Amino acid sequence: MPAKEKLLSLFELHTQVMVRHKAGKDVEFGRKLWLDEVDGGIVSGYRLLDAAGQDAAYLAESLAQHQRCFGQPPGLVTGDRGVASPDNERLA
Repeated sequence: MPAKEKLLSLFELHTQVMVRHKAGKDVEFGRKLWLDEVDGGIVSGYRLLDAAGQDAAYLAESLAQHQRCFGQPPGLVTGDRGVASPDNERLA
């Protein structure tokens, strides 16, 4: 089998094919994980995402969870391009 071909395991149903369109890697295999971090890189929350795709829908819950845990909104919010949207900019 050529090295470029990949197989998915029938026994590891949690593995997903993620089309990433990165140079040299059209697809990746695994799962997406959403991490909430606070100062010092401490993980304050995490979520295993059900499907690959845009991450914009997950920001509102992360901000709400931060507010519940710390009693105030975060002073700074960052994310990659999948989180960026006009609605999320207004929300943040």
